[in-house]
Amino acid sequence: MVEETIDLDELANHNYVLVASFDPNLEQIRDKLIGVMDSLDAEHSKVADELSLDMEKKLHLEKHQVYGYSLRVTKAVRSLSRAWLSSRKTDRSNIHRKPESSRVNQSLSN
Repeated sequence: MVEETIDLDELANHNYVLVASFDPNLEQIRDKLIGVMDSLDAEHSKVADELSLDMEKKLHLEKHQVYGYSLRVTKAVRSLSRAWLSSRKTDRSNIHRKPESSRVNQSLSN
């Protein structure tokens, strides 16, 4: 019974999600979520290429319960990221805010 109601593939990612086949609305939401996650992965890859950083070891895509999804660099490459951020619009905490990333976080929270 549990296997039929909980999406075990998402459970591996520590996400407790109902199987989308229960309701067509859930299927639409899941498709939208997959599209948003794909765009986040593309942005992660794009920034890693711009900074010439390894996506697995130096530049991490993380989900924070307050800030939503963000990119975090390791301390070893912090100076490189500061130079990169200084050429872009940042807020007081040196977090790069793009209009697209705000929309992505809002669509994930809805």
